[in-house]
Amino acid sequence: MVSFQIGRRKREMGIRKAVGATERDLRRLVVGGALRQTSIGIVLGLITAIAVTRFLGELLYGIEPMDRLTTLVATVVIAAAALVASYVPAKRLSRIHPSDVLGSD
Repeated sequence: MVSFQIGRRKREMGIRKAVGATERDLRRLVVGGALRQTSIGIVLGLITAIAVTRFLGELLYGIEPMDRLTTLVATVVIAAAALVASYVPAKRLSRIHPSDVLGSD
């Protein structure tokens, strides 16, 4: 999804780079946006998990319905995957030369 969004924003990123944005600025813009979306998803997922756990906890006997360590590890793995999945295309995009994108029209 991030790679698709970046592909659609090549021209914008070329313009940003032409007016002075550095490669680091472009990577920060892309990765920051992706991590913002990931954070929203994680928060909504945790809220939903807590609500469902409370409901299902009443149906379980002798088992803890919410394992904090498992929830923490899953959250960290999801955040790390989102970071890698957004950084790789952002790094590729930051190396684009403005004339490659702006001269195409």
